[in-house]
Amino acid sequence: MPRLCALSTRGTHEEGRQNEAERDDLQFNKYQRFFGPKRWVKCKTMIAEPYHREVEANALESLSPTEIRRIFLISKEKQLRLALCAVRSSMNELAPVAMLSDDILEYLFMYCISWLSEKDREGYAWLHTCRRWRVVALNSPRLWSHVDITSPLLRYFLEHSGDATISWISSQVIQKPLAPALQSSACRVESIDLNVGSHVAWFFFLDYNLKFPKLRQLRLVNSSADELFVPWWQTISHLALDGVAVAWRRVANLTTLRLNNLRQLGPTVSDVLHILQLSPQLEKLEITNIRCPTDEIETSFDRIDLDRLSDVFLNVDDNHFVSTIMQTIWIPPSARVAITCAASDSLNLVSMPFQRALESAGDFRVVRLSRHAIQCLRTDAGPWSTSPDHVALNIRRSMPAIPSHPPWLQFSLGLLDFSSISTLELSGFDSPGNGADLKHLLLYMPRISTIRVAFNVLTHLFDALSVRSPLWMNSPLCPLLQVLSFSKLGDVWLNFAKHYFSSLVELVKRRATFAPIKVVELMGCLDEDDCRRANQALGQYVHVVAVPGQLKYQW
Repeated sequence: MPRLCALSTRGTHEEGRQNEAERDDLQFNKYQRFFGPKRWVKCKTMIAEPYHREVEANALESLSPTEIRRIFLISKEKQLRLALCAVRSSMNELAPVAMLSDDILEYLFMYCISWLSEKDREGYAWLHTCRRWRVVALNSPRLWSHVDITSPLLRYFLEHSGDATISWISSQVIQKPLAPALQSSACRVESIDLNVGSHVAWFFFLDYNLKFPKLRQLRLVNSSADELFVPWWQTISHLALDGVAVAWRRVANLTTLRLNNLRQLGPTVSDVLHILQLSPQLEKLEITNIRCPTDEIETSFDRIDLDRLSDVFLNVDDNHFVSTIMQTIWIPPSARVAITCAASDSLNLVSMPFQRALESAGDFRVVRLSRHAIQCLRTDAGPWSTSPDHVALNIRRSMPAIPSHPPWLQFSLGLLDFSSISTLELSGFDSPGNGADLKHLLLYMPRISTIRVAFNVLTHLFDALSVRSPLWMNSPLCPLLQVLSFSKLGDVWLNFAKHYFSSLVELVKRRATFAPIKVVELMGCLDEDDCRRANQALGQYVHVVAVPGQLKYQW
C-alpha cells in the first residue's frame, strides 16, 4: 500500500510537470504567432546583458528554437519579477514602520536629516523610497526648509517649502549671480549661511533691496581677496562674518558675535565696545585675525556686565585692543576665556578683571605653564586634562619670527592672582638664564601642594625648590609642597636617571628636615632597574610611585 501511494505521488508530480510543459509550449506557440511581418520586438536579455536589442519579425525564421524560447523565458521572468515586487510591497505594509502616522513619519524624517554631513540627505531623498513616504515628504514643508541656493533643485525646494520658514545655505562657493526666484522667498528666511567667492552675489542683496523680517542668524564667508560690505538687518541675533563688514554702529542685541579676517573694514575698539554695551544677552564672543583701526575711544564706557557670556576667544595682534576690551567687560566665573596676544608687546597692559572672578568663584586652583601659554583649570580637572570644559582661562602668545620677545614670566605675573593656586603643571616650560623668573613665580604661589612636570628641563626647578624663601626665614619656596610628579615620556626624559635622579634625591633629603615632600611619582621616566633603585634611595623619605617606561633610546 505505501508503495502504491509513492507511485501515485510520483505519477502526480510527473503529470504536473508534463502539464506545465504543455502550458508553456502553448504559450510559446501563441507568443511565436504574435510576431507578424514588419514588426519590431524589444526584449530584455539576461542580467549579464543589461541592454535592449531589437529583433525584426521576419528574422524570427532565422532564429533557432533555443533563441526564441530564450526570448519567451525572459518575458516570463519579467512578469515574475513584477509579481514578486507586488508581494514584497504587500509585506512592507505589515511592517511596524508602516503603522506609524504621517505626523510621526514626518518627525522621523526631520530627525534623520543631517545638514552638516558630507552626503546630502535633503527631503528630495525621501521621494525615492515608497509611495507613502513620497506623499509624506511632498506634504511636509519643513523637509524643504534648508534651501541650497547653488543646487539645481532650487526651484523644487522653494515650491515645496510652502509658507514655512527657510534657511539659505550654499554647499559650494558662489561664483554666479543668485537666482531672481529667491527674491520672493526673502520674507520667510530665518537663517543665511553662504560662502561667496565673488562680488557678483553681493549685488543680489544690494540691487533688490531685500527685506528679511524673520532673519535671526547671518553667517557669511568671503573667499575672495577683497573685503565686502553688506547691509544690516535689525532682527539678527547671531552674527558670524569672515571677510565681510557691516555698519558696525547699527549692530545690537546679539547673542553670538564672531568676526574673522578683517583688515581694512574691521571695527574699531569703540565699535566693539558699543556692540557689547547694546548686547547684554551675549553668550559667545570670538574675534580673530582682524586689524582694528587706531582710534580714540569717543565715549567713556563704564563696566559692561555680560552675565550670560560663556565663551570668549580673542586672537588679535594689537594688545591694546585686548587690554581695552578686557578692562571694560565683566566676565562671569563660569566662562571659558582664550586669549592670543602678540609676543612683541608686553602683556602687562592686559590688566583683566579675573581677580574678581577668582574671588567670587573660588574654583581656580590649577595653573598650567607651557612655552607659549598660561592656562587656568578648574578644580575638577584631572592631571594633564585637555578637555575644553576644564580650561577656564587660556592665554597664548604669538610665535615671532625672531625670538626677541621678553621672557614669558615677565608679563605673566601681572595677569592673575596666584596666591590661591594649589597645583602647578609645567609642560615644555623653561625659565631662561639662571631660573630667577621661576623662583619669582614660585614666590607668588605659597599654597602650592602639587607640582606636575612633563617634557621639561629640571635643573632650574630643583634649584628653585632647594633655596630658602626671601620672605620667610627658615622656610623654602612652596612650603606646603607635598607631591612631585614627573610624567609623559619624551626624548627629554631618556636621560632622567643619568642627569636628574641624583638631584631629585638630594632635593628630597634637603627638604625632609623642614618642609618634607610626601609623594614622588615617576611615570615612564625610568626603566625597571632604575625604578627599583629609586624605591631604595627615596623609600625612607617619601612614598614612591614608580611606573617603568619602555625606553628605546639611551643618551
